[in-house]
Amino acid sequence: MHVNITESYLAQYGGVAAGRPDLHPVTGAQRRFLTMRRLAVGTAPIVVPLYFEFPRGTVEPARLEEAAACLAARHPALRMRFDTDAPVPVQRLAEPEGHVRRLAARAGESTADALRRALLAWVTEGPVLRLLLATSDDRPDHETLAVVVDHAACDEQSLGLITDGLTRAYRDRTSAREAKADAGRRAVEEYRDAVERQLAV
Repeated sequence: MHVNITESYLAQYGGVAAGRPDLHPVTGAQRRFLTMRRLAVGTAPIVVPLYFEFPRGTVEPARLEEAAACLAARHPALRMRFDTDAPVPVQRLAEPEGHVRRLAARAGESTADALRRALLAWVTEGPVLRLLLATSDDRPDHETLAVVVDHAACDEQSLGLITDGLTRAYRDRTSAREAKADAGRRAVEEYRDAVERQLAV
């Protein structure tokens, strides 16, 4: 008898997600990422970092945090938390959150070394989009902004959307509350529909 892996997954997902609007299915690609993580115990998750350099003090962390939360409010993929439920892989919808962390290099470390150390220590719990502002003594007048995304939550096409959306939200000082009120439920429904259409294909 032919067993369709996606149909089997959707049947399991339907059993745990009934009456729980915060749960969403994962795509086939995401399911493979999560399976690989469970098997590769002790290995750092695959993340996608993009680096931008600015004169030190140019970036306002609080404003950047609000911009990241605004972006997550508009794009539910950045609000999801990957999880398993008995033990079906799922995405769990969370509130939009901006995660900005200042990172100072240790003695003798370069900015690149400090960022590499932080990325290797990435834990999968928490936001899939995180921003790191790193400085070091070897370049005291500069700081590096790392825009980091869990690879299970993004692909090459979405990276441009993320950087463009973050830039616009930072420039326009849009609040996450305004963005959620504007996009809100419609954006979540559109995201669920996109995932379900991928699974159907």
